[in-house]
Formats: sequence, structure tokens, C-alpha cells
Amino acid sequence: MDNVIEFFQNLALWQKLGLLTGLIFLGLTIFFTMKTPRQDRDWIESLSLTPQVTRKGESIELSQIRNWRWNEEGPIAKDYDSVVIHPNDIKSVWFLLEPFEGSEWVGHTYLVFELADGRLLGLSVEARRQKGQKYSAVKGVFKTYELIYLWGWVDDLFSQRALNLDHVQYIWPLQLDAGERAALFNRVINVTENLQSTPRFYNTLFNNCTNELAQSAGLDWGWAHILTARSAPYLEKRGFLPEGASITQVDISNHLEDRLRKGKPINGDVLREVLKTSP
Repeated sequence: MDNVIEFFQNLALWQKLGLLTGLIFLGLTIFFTMKTPRQDRDWIESLSLTPQVTRKGESIELSQIRNWRWNEEGPIAKDYDSVVIHPNDIKSVWFLLEPFEGSEWVGHTYLVFELADGRLLGLSVEARRQKGQKYSAVKGVFKTYELIYLWGWVDDLFSQRALNLDHVQYIWPLQLDAGERAALFNRVINVTENLQSTPRFYNTLFNNCTNELAQSAGLDWGWAHILTARSAPYLEKRGFLPEGASITQVDISNHLEDRLRKGKPINGDVLREVLKTSP
């Protein structure tokens, strides 16, 4: 031990700093390598239930679908549902962008699937926070949050963002044929099912709301995987949006705010009418 102390004392200042930096880096590497994801933490209530997938032949039963209602103060109703879906019955898929305030480069993205009866089921890939935690993009790089594929009805997801958070939400219908819609749904359901038994960490750069969906869809890498608010041009370039659609920004929060306040249901026809009547 004395030899170690003497060795350290004889080092130049820059050598001491370099050695200490290396030891700190090594310690952090060991810590983050050994940290494993879990399902049983003390989650915030809105992210507390893990969606469950049950196979029923070619159909999928999805349970623990969040069905809350929100106003400016917070949730005013808290329910959960289940539904049986045949992937071939998916009628339409919409892509939504919720820009982060003050930024034109990053935001939250999610998908909405229209079911055979016109109901709208949303999938939002999120950082699963524990009670007392706030989201931090920097902390999200270092295994701070687990990953959750949150399924919820749009009356929940829209009212949370439009009324409770007062956030803008831009919406685009994706150009997918029936086979592509079914394939996309199956892929994100497969990931949802895997997360039931094999939790993973969220990562701001590599496992975020956008690149998780892009990976599930089998899309190639692009800067929009990190600069998530640039997702619409990325999708347009790959043919999922009509030419020029990415510059058309229809704020669904603004158009549906009154309907959400009155608790009127939102279905596929409502979304199509909004897009039809928007400039």
C-alpha cells in the first residue's frame, strides 16, 4: 500500500488527473454495465401497468390499454381496457409529432392505429419514470429509465397532450397498404410482447420514441432517429407521406380541443374530417 501511495505522489499533476479520470470512467462503466432493467419499480401511476399481449390464433388480445381522461388539472378518470384485434383489420395508421417546447429539432412521436370499428388505438414509446423522477434527455443516455410501449385510446393520449400539457400535436396519415399496416402492427406487438418478460432500458439516442418505431418498421437509419422533430421529412423521403406533406402541419390538439373538453369520442372519421377541412 505504501508503494502505491508513493507511486501516486511521484506522479505529475496531469498524470494524477488522468489516472483519477480513468478510474472514475472505469467505475461508471462497471456500474452501468451491471445495472439491469426491471419491471417492478415504483412507477408513476400513468406508466405503472405493462401492456399484455395474448395470442388467439391469428388475432391479438391486447390488455391493460390505458383509457384515462384528462383536463388542465390532471387525470379525471382512470380506466384500463382490453381489445382483440386481427392485424388484417387495421384500416389506417397515423403518425403524430409532439414538438418539445422551444425546439424545432426534437419532440415526441407516436402512432395511432384505426381498428375495424373505427376506434383509434395509440402506441407511444416512452421513458418509464419512477415516482419523483423527471425526464431528462441527458440522463436518458445512462440507463436512468426503463422502456415502455404504452398503448392507449386516443381520447386518453390526445386529451393528456392537448388539455393537460397544452402541447401542439401534428398529424399525418401514413401511406401504407393493408399488408404493410398489418406487418407494422405485428412488429410493434411483437416488441410489446417481448417487453412483458424481457424489460429493456430507454436510451435517448438509440432506444427512443422514434427510432424504436423506425426499427420495428424496418426503416434504415437517419438523423431523424435522434433529431426526432425531423421525422416527417424522413418519412416523406421514404414514401410514407405524400410529396410535400411534411411541410403541412395540422395541429390536432387545436382542432379537437373543444371535442376533448366535452368528452366526445374521437374515431377515424373525425380525424379524416379534420384533415379534409384543414388548409
